[in-house]
Amino acid sequence: MQITVSEESWKEDPRLLLSGDCYHKYGYSGGGTYDIILPCKAIDTIFDGEPHNTTFVNYLRLCILKWGGFPGLEKHSFLSKEQLLYLTHDLLPF
Repeated sequence: MQITVSEESWKEDPRLLLSGDCYHKYGYSGGGTYDIILPCKAIDTIFDGEPHNTTFVNYLRLCILKWGGFPGLEKHSFLSKEQLLYLTHDLLPF
């Protein structure tokens, strides 16, 4: 996925684009991107566009500690509890 940002757009709304939404990841036009609004002086900031309305670090916690690195499993899980426990076993909270 390649996203191009014009200079005018950057001046109006500077953002660090980190990922396309769940639709863009599969090649469909979707709701937008997951990004961090700049400038940001916070150590942890709102991860804009992400469906949980949470901070970037908390998003990583959800993705890694709860879903074993696969956040899409939250909505489209075909794994058993045992398989999900295998993915998250021995991961240290942060």
